[in-house]
Amino acid sequence: MQVGHQAGSRSMPPDVNIANPKILVVDDDATTVRVFRKYLWEAGYRNVFSTSNSEQTFDLIAHESPDVVLLDVLMPGVNGLEILSAIQNDRDPDNTPVIILTASTDRDIKLQALQRGATDFLQKPIDPCELIPRVRNALRIKAFS
Repeated sequence: MQVGHQAGSRSMPPDVNIANPKILVVDDDATTVRVFRKYLWEAGYRNVFSTSNSEQTFDLIAHESPDVVLLDVLMPGVNGLEILSAIQNDRDPDNTPVIILTASTDRDIKLQALQRGATDFLQKPIDPCELIPRVRNALRIKAFS
């Protein structure tokens, strides 16, 4: 899979490097993080960083300025909804797309995430055939916002 824009499409803003985007994966399950990193690597994304400690997320966001965040909801310590709220409060809400990752089927969690600015959702277990296009679409949203 080629990462970037197609010929003839609108040009990307200079501050968005969609060819080498920074992707942050936050999930308390280290195995899940490794699997996501593998899927993203195989799709050509080389600038992926991650944490299994939700409390480290704020520092990673501040220091790395990710182009997209893949965020688990149900985590010990700081949960994904709290992190999502902080991202939306601290940054331009249109500037950092957040894809929610969850094993929960609770509609209230989905509604809360949408109300707090989530860009998209992926239901666990994650299908790589869904993950990669959703990441690409989130990056496009960022590029054109």
